[in-house]
Amino acid sequence: MNEDQPPIGPPPLPVTFAVRKRWFDSLGGVPAFTGTLLREPWLHDGLLSLFETRLPSLDLWFVAKALFTVARSVHCRFCFGAARAMLVVHGYDERAIRRLEEELAAPDAPAWEQTALRLVAAIARAEPTGALEAQLAAQG
Repeated sequence: MNEDQPPIGPPPLPVTFAVRKRWFDSLGGVPAFTGTLLREPWLHDGLLSLFETRLPSLDLWFVAKALFTVARSVHCRFCFGAARAMLVVHGYDERAIRRLEEELAAPDAPAWEQTALRLVAAIARAEPTGALEAQLAAQG
């Protein structure tokens, strides 16, 4: 037996308080799946790093618009509800979510934003066959 490998044994103990605190600090809550799906600390670290990483040049308001655009473009009520829930978890109140929906419906968005949201919608609706380029070219 290799000494670098841990012995095979029972599953790890439930999620520790420290890990739960990291989840709570990152998301404002502890997802139910943390105790059952993520039994290894490295899985928690990897997934949490996705939530904890902040990209300074990323406009979070635009990201929220893109999230709603994806949910609407695939006509998925579950996705739309999940998008709203994600915004609530990240601190958006009902008034901010309504404002976001109004901005998405308004035709006077900047040209770069309209183009970017059309691209997001096209990618969301794309067939997984690699034909995205043809679909984008057809849309102009």
